[in-house]
Amino acid sequence: MEPSFTLAPDPLPPNTYIKKPSILHYSDTHASLDLGRHILTEIEACEVLRKSPHPNVARILAVLLRTYFMTLSQRMREAATFDKSLCLRGIEDGVRHMHSLGLVHNDLNPSNIMMDGNRPVVINFDSCKREGDRLGLKGGTFDW
Repeated sequence: MEPSFTLAPDPLPPNTYIKKPSILHYSDTHASLDLGRHILTEIEACEVLRKSPHPNVARILAVLLRTYFMTLSQRMREAATFDKSLCLRGIEDGVRHMHSLGLVHNDLNPSNIMMDGNRPVVINFDSCKREGDRLGLKGGTFDW
């Protein structure tokens, strides 16, 4: 572990999500050969975001992420209406914040946006890179 990485608290707070990589998400791609690099990419982005939090970007609790219960994809399938313009503005605010820190998400889609009530929250930083860095083996979601 890099000395600059933040250790998770012990015991873990109750509202945390432990993200575990799954080779099933990568199938037979070059990305499946280097899952450790994807974890490090996400941790590096999370460390930057932890120091500069924003309400429309997942709250970083060390290497743990706050738990959210519904993706934007799930919310859009519900019959109840919600303010889509407000939602889009929130996503834009979160992405602009990341860009102001020199980070590019590289995999923004409705499955990587969680809903905290009516507030959208950008998640999933395993494709996130500093502006100008090479994307690497993983980037984006098929069909997005």
